[in-house]
Amino acid sequence: MQKNRKVTIELDLDEALVLFEWSYRFMEINKLQFSCQAEPIVIDQIASELEMSLKEPFEDAYPQKLAEAQKSIASKILIATDPDDAKAYYSMGVAYEELNQNKLAIAAYKEAIALEPAGKNAARARRLIEGLSKQ
Repeated sequence: MQKNRKVTIELDLDEALVLFEWSYRFMEINKLQFSCQAEPIVIDQIASELEMSLKEPFEDAYPQKLAEAQKSIASKILIATDPDDAKAYYSMGVAYEELNQNKLAIAAYKEAIALEPAGKNAARARRLIEGLSKQ
């Protein structure tokens, strides 16, 4: 094993915000148990890197951005678990819309409609697509 080899982990912004929040909260309450002294050091280093890389935790809108990131990740997990779940795609569309990622929101809404054209959220998804397309 190379001692000083660097390992890079790529996270999208949603993942980075959720990880930052967890690491910050964890370091504040220190409730997890570690099996060795190296573990909290590594977690603290990751948290420090996130803190230096992210501007969002220091913005007034951070709680909203964090909630949106959490919703987006939850929707992705639901879709990975059941790719035919129209409600999960609709929820993902809502999350993307809240993040002002309108093209991704439209694509998610269209997928929800394709899976359940007469479903509970289909009419709403069509209206949302229409509104987003005008922007």
